[in-house]
Amino acid sequence: NEPMITFTTTTRYFAAASNDITLGKWFVDESKAQAHVDALNREWNGARTFTLKSWVQESFTAHQA
Repeated sequence: NEPMITFTTTTRYFAAASNDITLGKWFVDESKAQAHVDALNREWNGARTFTLKSWVQESFTAHQA
């Protein structure tokens, strides 16, 4: 049996959120995410408010040695 090697990656993601619920695309580029939030706020014109939410997420990949 070959051993498995596991790699861990931590990435910060950004997304538009309304009432603290993220929706739509996830971005790794904060300025692109902010532009998306601004566009949604213009589109909804106050009927709903969107904010920028960010979080860090870990992902794991395993490879056979």
